[in-house]
Amino acid sequence: MVKQAVTDGADVIIPIGTLAAQTMVVASEDTEIPVVYATISDPEAASLTGIDRVTGTSDALNTKQFVDMMLKQNPKLTDSWFTLFKFRSKLTKSQLQK
Repeated sequence: MVKQAVTDGADVIIPIGTLAAQTMVVASEDTEIPVVYATISDPEAASLTGIDRVTGTSDALNTKQFVDMMLKQNPKLTDSWFTLFKFRSKLTKSQLQK
């Protein structure tokens, strides 16, 4: 499927997820086919930035901003839980202020 998109001369390749995006960027590197990725948490760490024909969106959450908004509403808040799919992260006020 990876090579098929390139050999078929796709107008654009839209991979979803980091591994899919990295694979499609490498598979299409000798072409001018644009790659528009989605749901990449850290495009820079995945080496998906600085390539003219590659762009997309990040699904990274600014958890500090969420906590700041919660603290504005309730300054006595001491801890909170964010649950995202199978990932769970406990963020405390002191951890975010480091």
